[in-house]
Parts: sequence; structure tokens; C-alpha cells
Amino acid sequence: SADAGLQDSDDLQKEIGGTAVYLVGMMGSGKSTVGRLLAETLRYRFFDTDDVIEKSLGASVSQIFEENGEAIFRDIETKVLQELSQYARSVISTGGGAVLSRENWGNMRHGIVIWLNGTPETLAARIQGQEKENRPLLKEEEGEAELVAKMGAILEEREKFYREADIVVDLQEEKSGAVLSPEQISLEIMKKMAIAVQEKKQEVEEKKDFKIEGLPDSMEVREPFETTATPTQ
Repeated sequence: SADAGLQDSDDLQKEIGGTAVYLVGMMGSGKSTVGRLLAETLRYRFFDTDDVIEKSLGASVSQIFEENGEAIFRDIETKVLQELSQYARSVISTGGGAVLSRENWGNMRHGIVIWLNGTPETLAARIQGQEKENRPLLKEEEGEAELVAKMGAILEEREKFYREADIVVDLQEEKSGAVLSPEQISLEIMKKMAIAVQEKKQEVEEKKDFKIEGLPDSMEVREPFETTATPTQ
């Protein structure tokens, strides 16, 4: 029910305590659409790094690529991510190539990184028929087969970086191969985040219970920041 969903998102919000969420993935994986839905559910702000770059420079991503080259664009993207990483309670949708930079990973590690993982066929089908104005790595006249091949090649090059994400959410259903709606993907992210939070808690609990045989009691692992010293008046 809607109420239960609301309760779940409230609980998850408390658990993640305002931690930012970063969406990574290929062009066509729906990061902006899913990001907006997720931000709404979590009552977070939403930022799209490409949008932020375009607004601040008054030019489209393709124009920036064309006029200044990819290296300059990636530098600007890194600066924007660095800026955004200081905001809590945000969902941040990143450009497809953001994962190629170690510095970007350094910034994204402040939050929870989620990879929206689509097959080259799913990605190509989504991009086909869309404006390619903001997809500088694509050509306007590419047909479906060329697009699938190009998506496959780019994905192959980036996959090992995408795999560093904390959570992976597939865009297709495993059994039927049916492509999930942005709402279903958003829900899937919420579920996986809740599981990840629980696992993290358990890990912390297990570390607390860890005892080394033969150690005097006074040397057992305590709660972080806990001290046995009595404060001096």
C-alpha cells in the first residue's frame, strides 16, 4: 500500500541518515528519470551533473565536447561532482563516463553508489528515436544495429568501473528479460539499499562481538568513541 511504502521510505531515510545517493551507468540507463523518482521517495534533492554543467556554462554537453574536447568536459564534471559531494540528502545522477576517474570515485565514496545495469540492446532501444543532441559519443545517423554494437563496446570498456558500485540494479527482469519501468527500478533500489544497510549493521555488530582468545577483558573491542575513563570535574 502507499502508506506502507511511505513508512518504508521513512525507515530507510532514518537508516541512511541523509547519506547521498549516486547513480552511475551508461547513457540510456534512465539515471535522470530514476533519480528524480528516488529523490521524491526519499525526500532528497535531485541533481543531474550534465544539467548542472549545462546551466553553469550555458552550453550543451555536445557543444562542450565539440568545442573544448572530452578532457576539458571530464575536468568540469569532476569539479561539479566535488561540489555536489558536499551536499547530504541528495540523489546525484552522473554522466556515463564519470566512473572512469579515480577522483570522481573519491567524491562518490561519501555516498551510496548504484549502478543501473542495462544490456546493450536495452540501452540502444531506449536511445533510438531520442534526440542525440546530448550524447556526444553518438552520431545522429546510427541505426539500431550500429547503436547496439557501439553500446556493447563502450560498456565493455567501462564495466569494470561500474562494478565498483555498492549496489547493482538490472534494468531487465532476470527471467523474462522484460525491461523494468523507472518506478520498478526505483523500488528495487530502495529494497537493495535497505538490505545493504542491514548487512552493514550486522557487520558492525559482529566486529563488536569479536574477541581474541586470551586477551584480558579490558582490551576487548569497545563501542567506537566509548571511553572507560571517568571525566574529571
